[in-house]
Amino acid sequence: MSVLIVSFNSGEHLAHTLSKLCTPGCGAQVLVWDNGSGDSTPLILERHQDRVARLGDGRNYGYAYAVNRLLSAATGEWWLLINGDVIVDGEKLEQMVQAAKGLPQPCLVGFGQMNENGTPQLTWGNRPRLATEGERRRRTRAFSRGEGAWPAESPMEVDWLSGSLVFGSRESWRQAGDWDEAYFLFFEDAEFCLSAKERGVRIFYDGRVRVLHGHGKSMETRPALARAAYRHAQRIYWMRHGSGWERLLARLYLAGWRALWWADMTPLGRTLLEHYRRLQRRRPGEPL
Repeated sequence: MSVLIVSFNSGEHLAHTLSKLCTPGCGAQVLVWDNGSGDSTPLILERHQDRVARLGDGRNYGYAYAVNRLLSAATGEWWLLINGDVIVDGEKLEQMVQAAKGLPQPCLVGFGQMNENGTPQLTWGNRPRLATEGERRRRTRAFSRGEGAWPAESPMEVDWLSGSLVFGSRESWRQAGDWDEAYFLFFEDAEFCLSAKERGVRIFYDGRVRVLHGHGKSMETRPALARAAYRHAQRIYWMRHGSGWERLLARLYLAGWRALWWADMTPLGRTLLEHYRRLQRRRPGEPL
């Protein structure tokens, strides 16, 4: 088993997970890529350096870049990719293995991610489309308020999984291929799932195995960057996968956001514009 963790300012949750995984009874390979955290993450990784391999040079190259480097270093039979604010232990790892073994291979699986009060997070769905973007955002907000429900059918085949937790066999991951490093943050998971399905890897969601996820805690430390990265990722995704009218609407929609940021001559508006421009200039594989 290889546990692959992309961490950014998620020290509290990361410490909890590593304390569970770095025990004599858990023989998992643990790899952590730190995307330039400014919190306690470096100290936590130093504390566990005898059991945890730390990757990265302290700069933020984006989520997909980090994932690809972790995948290339993994050696286990089963690979679990998680965010630094997802909490797992040896028992959950075994449950994931048993659940995945019951599914048709090759496949990748997303398991249930929940808030501290036990309510589900929206971490699965149909292929993102511009026509349904408003409804998807409405559902996301409803789930964030604890108003969502666990799906009645589980496991079920889906188009998209959140990149905060993806599980599968080594063979399935390798068949699925790399993550697209043109994305800095957001939509890289949707792009990856589309590509994986084209390569013959099926995508499932199974809410029977559930883990705690401190959803959004990392991005709360850099809210302006997160907002700009979301709009930038939308542009990449819709320009690639939208129909002609969807691409036109996407251009107008994103131009409207940039105009609002430009008109907002507060420090926040200027910061959002600067982040967006830096993301546009950034080449895949370059840090931000």
